[in-house]
Amino acid sequence: MRSFYLKYEFRIALLATTIIFLALVRTLAEPFRLQYYSAGGLNYGSLKPLLTGALVAATALFIMAILSFYKKYSGINIISLLAIFLLLLLKCIFAIG
Repeated sequence: MRSFYLKYEFRIALLATTIIFLALVRTLAEPFRLQYYSAGGLNYGSLKPLLTGALVAATALFIMAILSFYKKYSGINIISLLAIFLLLLLKCIFAIG
């Protein structure tokens, strides 16, 4: 298993970066979707979980970009797993969907 990881470390890091980027785009686009489908108006309380998730994803993506400049692919993979864990934790805390 370790040899598989070492062989495809760069591709795994690239895939992890793409997944976090897609999570960021979806989190930023969600208020626009909610604008049309919510019964009431949008307030800070309904947008707070989305803004927090976007901040987590954007920070992770920034760190991953810096690590990619130094070719620290294992660090990118660790940060992406941490970001996914934090996003799932936020989902549980705010009880979203």
